[in-house]
Formats: sequence, structure tokens, C-alpha cells
Amino acid sequence: MAEATEERLFELVNRVRRGRSLVERDDQYGLEAFLDAARAAESRGARLSVIDTGLFSLNELELLVERKVNLFTSDETGRSPDDLEMLLEASGRSGAFISRLAVRDIPDEASGWSLQRLLDLARAGLDIHVSNSEAARDREVLKQLAAASGRRRGFFVYYHHGALTGDLAGLAGRRNWLHCSDRSVNSAEDGEAAVAVAAAFRAAGGWTVVYIERGLELDLLKRLERAGAFLNFLTPPSSRYSLQKAVEERARRTRLPARAFYLTTAYLL
Repeated sequence: MAEATEERLFELVNRVRRGRSLVERDDQYGLEAFLDAARAAESRGARLSVIDTGLFSLNELELLVERKVNLFTSDETGRSPDDLEMLLEASGRSGAFISRLAVRDIPDEASGWSLQRLLDLARAGLDIHVSNSEAARDREVLKQLAAASGRRRGFFVYYHHGALTGDLAGLAGRRNWLHCSDRSVNSAEDGEAAVAVAAAFRAAGGWTVVYIERGLELDLLKRLERAGAFLNFLTPPSSRYSLQKAVEERARRTRLPARAFYLTTAYLL
């Protein structure tokens, strides 16, 4: 754990007292410092989120969640389904959210994570984040998770790499989010597919985030906007004389909900 000097502890609490919502790793401060910061955050209408690396005990995490601290965890921390169920009960009392990133296979029977247990937790309000960047994902399994997450207050967030083929629209639902890149748009047909998927998600009560890494034609950008997509520009800003400038400015004024992405939108997970 990083050395938590009195000056650093004061800075942590002071930042949330200024109304700033913060995300900190669990190895940066001790439990009491996080609890003090959580109390300060609550009094100022800010929110504190902690990244779980496995350092805190389950009881310590429960204390944090009961203090309205949001939790970002993953299948690499070794938390069991029972652990997450206990923390979800605490979050139901406090209003905090718990986001779990799936890095390994789904299901992961060897670690006790059957598909049924994951579906149960999704229905109970667990935010589930899944990427296909490292492992292929079974689309039917994703559809089940997407459907289960919309039952109560959970979010389902899928980060898609590759062609916009197959039934991506089948993942659309209330509070469901799809993140994809313009690197998946290599033809007019791909552009049509992107617009159609964005419209399907919006109609179902979800959203799409398109990462603009290479650049798209202005007409397609506007069509994606009208379909309800959030445009996340990672390209250099256009000249003030560019017709695209207005689109970029609208996009940069948009703030995504904290639950709509896992820690960062600086790149596609």
C-alpha cells in the first residue's frame, strides 16, 4: 500500500469536499482514510469509487459500500459469487453500484462462476462489463446477460472489437451499453450497420458509444448522432473552420454516466 501521509490524506478528503467525484485504487489509502473521504463526499454530493485489487477483506469492502462507495472489481481479484451477492445487498441499502469486468471465460466454472450465478447477480443489480478484445464471446451468452441486467437496476456494458456483424442489436435493452470503434466501419455497409445498431439500442432504452479513432465522413457522424450514439473523439480536434467542429464540440460536452464504462473512455477495452 502506498504510504498515506497526513498531507495525502488531507488532499484526498479535501478533493471530495470540493464536490469532486473520485476513483482511487484500494492500495493508495487505508480503510479509515477511504471512510473519511466517503463521509466528506456524501456531505458534498460527490461520489467516491474504489478499484478493488483484492487488498481489502470482504467485510472491509462491505463497510465501504455501505458508505455509498462505488466499487470497480473484476474476475481477476478472486471474489466469489457469494462475495458479490453480499456486497450487492449492501449496495441496495446505500445506493452504491458495483461493476465487475469479465476478463476470463464466461462462464468460468473452475472459479465458481457458472452462467446461472452470473445471471442471478445481473438480475440483482450487478453491473457487468465484457470485452471481446482478448477472448471470443458467445453471443447467446451475452444476450442472456443483457436481458438479465435490465430486470432491475444493473447495467450491461459490452466492448465490441471487430466487424459489426451478427445480431449485435440483440444485446439492446434498458441500461445496456455497446462500445465500438470506427475501426469496425470499413465500408458503406458497415456504416449502415453502425447506424442501425445505435438506433436499436436507443429504441430499447440503451446507448451506443462509438470511438472515433480514424475518422468518419461527416454525414455518417451526423447520422450516428441522430440515431442516439455518443461519439467519443480520440482524434486531434478539427480546425475551427471545419464543418465537423460543431459535432466534436457537442460530443465533448457530453458526460457519460459513471456506470456506462469501466474506468476510462480513453481507449476501447
